[in-house]
Amino acid sequence: MKVVKQLSGITLPLLLAACGGGSGASLVNLSSLPSASGLVASSSSSTGMGFGAVIGTPPVVGDLELTDFYGTLFSRMDAGDANLACNLEAQEMFGGRDGGVGGDTACWMSQTVAQAVSNLTQNGGSICYMKNMPAAESGVTITPDLSERSSLFSRQREDRIVRVNVSQPEEGDVSVFIKVYGSSNADVGTSKYKVDLWFCDGETPTVTGLESFTVDTAAKTFAATGLNSDDNGDFSFEMNSAIVVGDDGSVSFDATQDRSAVVSFVGTGFSHKSTISITGDDIITAKERGVGDWGSHDNFTQAEIAGGGISTLRFLQGAIRGYSTPNTDICIGCDPHEFSGATEWQTNVYRYVASSSLLTGIPSDFRTSDSFFSSSPSVDTSSLASLSCTVTPSFTVTMDFEDPAVAAIQTECQSERFEWTDQCNSTTVNTARNKVFNAFNSGFDETCGAD
Repeated sequence: MKVVKQLSGITLPLLLAACGGGSGASLVNLSSLPSASGLVASSSSSTGMGFGAVIGTPPVVGDLELTDFYGTLFSRMDAGDANLACNLEAQEMFGGRDGGVGGDTACWMSQTVAQAVSNLTQNGGSICYMKNMPAAESGVTITPDLSERSSLFSRQREDRIVRVNVSQPEEGDVSVFIKVYGSSNADVGTSKYKVDLWFCDGETPTVTGLESFTVDTAAKTFAATGLNSDDNGDFSFEMNSAIVVGDDGSVSFDATQDRSAVVSFVGTGFSHKSTISITGDDIITAKERGVGDWGSHDNFTQAEIAGGGISTLRFLQGAIRGYSTPNTDICIGCDPHEFSGATEWQTNVYRYVASSSLLTGIPSDFRTSDSFFSSSPSVDTSSLASLSCTVTPSFTVTMDFEDPAVAAIQTECQSERFEWTDQCNSTTVNTARNKVFNAFNSGFDETCGAD
């Protein structure tokens, strides 16, 4: 099955399945695993508390709108000069006026974190598919017949390979090979549950992706890696988290412990990498580096979060430092742009704050002191060549997405995906931003409104 992933305007096919372990790894099954969206849960489900001067409860990330960052700034700018901003409006645009809105600081803080989170949570679809597939009332055929379908992805003594053939009218046919490692495998032993997935598609089947997931029930850790290569480009991810393992084999991310993930993409004319880390104190750190024909950008963000997962995730307050380097062959006369700022939610909008421990926690020289920013994004897909699309499976599963029961699974799993749009570069924002740039060059409008 093909799960579509959106990465800064690039659509990537990516399938993510995870695996886990229990107090006994033999109790773990795909059906007991948590959704990837749970990686961003805070240690407390509270959504109205934070340090600093946070007032009230901000919208969940998926419901954030431009007015949450810019308030009435754009309407006030529209009431003035058609081409110029006033001095105070310019300060607010970039989130730099005492008592003013957070502006670009708030928008870019949210977008940097939200895009990094989106790159991960959209991958959770395959966990959902694999959880629901064995129990589907129709549209799923397992050969040879398995009396206990729920045991299809359970750990056995020997390795088990399952081939899943997926028929999708809009995406084409895909085969997914799933290897569940047996307890006799030296890579697993008695304390781990491990599964590999590799993906084959095309008229002459070729391996386009590989993903591996391991839960160590002794160490209480979860680790995942993945690769994907297609016409859009090359993609990779890594994810690590502490986990809580139930006596029944259920697995959940431990929100009181640190969690982290890294995502990279390399395509034609554009490459991108991002990393997020979440502490047990509910602070999420996101770093991103993008390189393209237009130049490059580096962002380093920290934010305090609240919520039980992506559907209830909120940014209470945050800070960002960023640096953009234009391609001067395309943007003649353009200069590098460095910015920084802090913001917090106050009643009905993110507002500028003059000082924040989150901002001081980001090194001012992050581009040279942090090794993440010292290299361009890269993806090594050479390991795909060692995999085969003709391996003989223990079981073959066929999923028909035209069947109502399977279509219902698809609808449920699609609803778990979170996708952030590029609000900070929308036409509305860029129009206002250009007024500010024009004012810097030609003089400020003498008429100002007040928020």
